[in-house]
Amino acid sequence: MVNNYRPEKIEVDGIYIFNYNREVTSDIKQQLVDFNIYEDIYSPTMSFDATMTDSNGLIERFPFVGEELVAVSFRIPTDKKTFQKIFSIYKVSNRKEQGERNEVYTIHGISLEAVVNMNSTVDNSFVGRPFSEMVKSVYKEYFNNSTKKTAGKPFLTYDKNLFVEETFGNHSIVSPLSTPFDFIKYCAKHSQSPKYVESDYVFFENDDGFNFRTISSLLEQDSVEDYYLSDPAAKRDQNSKVKEHQIIRSLSYDEFEFDTMESMASGLYDNEVSVIDPVLKRFQSTSLNYHYTKNFTNVNKNKSSFTNRNKFTSNFSIYKDFDGSSHARYIVSNLSNKAYNQTSYIKDRSESDPVAQYPFVRHKFLNHLVSKLSQVNTKFTLNMVIPGDPNRKVGDIIRLFVPQRSASQEFTKQYNFLYGEKEPRFLVTAVHHNYAYEDDTYMTTLEIVKDCLGQDVFTPGGAEGYNG
Repeated sequence: MVNNYRPEKIEVDGIYIFNYNREVTSDIKQQLVDFNIYEDIYSPTMSFDATMTDSNGLIERFPFVGEELVAVSFRIPTDKKTFQKIFSIYKVSNRKEQGERNEVYTIHGISLEAVVNMNSTVDNSFVGRPFSEMVKSVYKEYFNNSTKKTAGKPFLTYDKNLFVEETFGNHSIVSPLSTPFDFIKYCAKHSQSPKYVESDYVFFENDDGFNFRTISSLLEQDSVEDYYLSDPAAKRDQNSKVKEHQIIRSLSYDEFEFDTMESMASGLYDNEVSVIDPVLKRFQSTSLNYHYTKNFTNVNKNKSSFTNRNKFTSNFSIYKDFDGSSHARYIVSNLSNKAYNQTSYIKDRSESDPVAQYPFVRHKFLNHLVSKLSQVNTKFTLNMVIPGDPNRKVGDIIRLFVPQRSASQEFTKQYNFLYGEKEPRFLVTAVHHNYAYEDDTYMTTLEIVKDCLGQDVFTPGGAEGYNG
């Protein structure tokens, strides 16, 4: 980020709408009330909406029929970053009269790949290939090489980057005529990571393109920016190096700070996975207790993942004695103490049975995956509004410095203990860019989560240090 960065201000180069045959173009920039762009780690595509006033009957004369494209281009004047995206308009909502010959409504757009996805079915078969290669193959066939056209021209006019994190093992699948995105989600659900025991793969789009990767790999990234709830120079060093774009405009908490009942139900503290193998007539049950599991990857990058530090449970917790009964799952899978296709019962048949030759292994990581997703989804979730920044994207790691609330002078110059005083790292799971045309302000809202505590569970300074 450059030092003369102008927070909250952007130059909108244009918001162009292309009609159904791409022969008519209209720049609606002057008609805007505001526009919004969204990213989410659990959404395969980005989305867009814009509220506009219409005193020229554009909605009928253009007309809007759900086949339009909208191209968005804006930039930070003092930064090299230019945000450029194309969306397919799929809905008009909230249409209301506003005066005798004026009305207001909101147009909604989504990444073009979402339209192609809905009109495509994967009928491929894959034998003995890693899930990561299947993802690359499906993406290339149905998006990079898409044959979908509009007005005689390719519907997808440019290729987006695809980042695929490698997976472990080979498998065989015949797709049940699912959409490409559903197929990729299936691959994410069953993929085993060669590095992370949680194997927490997700598929999402951000400003960089499409991503098939683990949450754990995101958590190990270096932080890209520091943010402060207030300017530390006011209470600390008048020569503070904190820039204006790092000062949070507002910070809000999720509906709940934590929900232990939901965490129990979703398998954070303990869970059990029972597996039945109908071929070998075998049954296996494994349980996990979060308190004693030492190999989770967490957002505290500099802490050893092989210690019990920074967990949500204390040594006095009732949850550390749970046996897996809080969240139980039964699945059908392939069980064997050795290579499955070498088991005597199927050894001579495995070559003609690709599933037996390349068995599924989801039961090997499902305990950890269930707990990990609960850690991310049922604990600390915050929303912070910062001066608009097109550089922020889903999957970033940021550091959030929030002053410790206390009347005690001992703590007034310290940062929040539970978030971490020195390394208060958070994962960005959703991004919302908003530009208000009349106010000429550009703000970015980040949804951030923390999958562990900032430090061990104890009262800082001892019980006597607490002063209300």
